[in-house]
Amino acid sequence: MQEKTLTLSDQEKKSPYAKYYDWKHGPLDEAAVAAYNEDVVFDPSQATSISQVNDLLKPGYLPMELGVCQFPDGGGVFANHIMMPEVTPEMFTWFMCWFPFEDVRYKIWVPGAHYAASVSDEMKSILMNPDRTFAHKLRGTKRMICEDMGGGVGTINMTWVCPAEIGFDMAVYPKEPDDGFMVLVLGANDEAKLNIILCHYLRPLPSGGSELRSRFWVGYGMEKGKLACKLPPGRQIPREVLRYMWNHNILEYSRLRDILPLLYKEFSDKPLDYGMVQE
Repeated sequence: MQEKTLTLSDQEKKSPYAKYYDWKHGPLDEAAVAAYNEDVVFDPSQATSISQVNDLLKPGYLPMELGVCQFPDGGGVFANHIMMPEVTPEMFTWFMCWFPFEDVRYKIWVPGAHYAASVSDEMKSILMNPDRTFAHKLRGTKRMICEDMGGGVGTINMTWVCPAEIGFDMAVYPKEPDDGFMVLVLGANDEAKLNIILCHYLRPLPSGGSELRSRFWVGYGMEKGKLACKLPPGRQIPREVLRYMWNHNILEYSRLRDILPLLYKEFSDKPLDYGMVQE
């Protein structure tokens, strides 16, 4: 593997996507920034634990939509909420299929923090299958990303799973794309040996546009086919780890809120491998 850098290589500068590297996004989500600056922390009784994922399907909002929480078993969660007035579920799922094809696409998402993203040729074939929706293409696919979420550069291997695998009741799960869409990823950080289960719920709003409700359950993974805290006895996910991940997530999805409508308009009608550069 070539050395990964934050800046664009000479070849990447020739990419049709390179112009977005220096593109300036708008202000970060105001409510998310305010909650972060207030250092909002929730008691476990008010947070959504990994065993309560179906609560996210309820109408309205939960007590914890912005903030962090540490659980008695050592794991933790942070919740984020970003308003996305010009983003639809179809755009969101297209982007999740599109960005891992080459590093430059991941770099333009968050310049200065995103280093690299990749998928195997087998996974590319699945993501490019014209007979499946973008949402269903994602499920079961794997990818690698390299980024700095605030605690140093780390490599994360991700597997996109069917919602039922972490306990969602598919009888009440939103039917795509009209009633909202949820994206789930199961990942393990190579450097920190830290398992993370994350969930993004892009919920359309009656007034138009969408809202992104996210949960990152840190320290949790699959154990013999069941969800479990993967931390050794006595270990606790520090609050500062949850906060720097949350801070990165605010930047990441505030920028995506603004850049995604532009990328989708310009490139969604082209094959996913369009414009790839050769190093």
